[in-house]
Amino acid sequence: MVTNMNQPHVNDRKPGRKRVMVQLWGTLATSISKHFNALHLKRDSYLNDLFTREIEALAHEVTFRNSDVVRQHFREHPLPNRVKLNLELDATLVQRMDDVLKEKNIPRDSFVNRVLFFLVAKDAHLDYLGVEYDKESPATAKPLNDAKGFLLNPFFHIRSNNDDRFYTLVCFNNDLNP
Repeated sequence: MVTNMNQPHVNDRKPGRKRVMVQLWGTLATSISKHFNALHLKRDSYLNDLFTREIEALAHEVTFRNSDVVRQHFREHPLPNRVKLNLELDATLVQRMDDVLKEKNIPRDSFVNRVLFFLVAKDAHLDYLGVEYDKESPATAKPLNDAKGFLLNPFFHIRSNNDDRFYTLVCFNNDLNP
């Protein structure tokens, strides 16, 4: 039986893992799948590590709780062409995400879509949104070290030019295609 390595098999769930369903913007889902397959990345494993770091960054950076009016706005204006995506993540991460997102009154789908959008956003998208970023990151003589750095901290080029902010930057426009 041939399976897609980015899709966990139903019976392969390890102890301590939990499956969660998120809804992605359809265009974003296509782009993420294309990029992860091209890089031969195990989607859930990588996203588990990325979300572990990013939920802590969000908890530190966002110092306020969204109002219920803002939360209702998210519900009334869903992303276009939504695609359901099942992720298998560490149960402790899922609990931490639930706790932080509840405290900040941020929908899980909003958090996931924001992280994934900026993971594949092109320079033109960032320019269009008015997001400052490091356009000339220096590379080292060890490409694998550079790759590791970019994979472990993919939003450094944005945070370094925005006073270490990422989640409090105002963004998103439905006209963008990653």
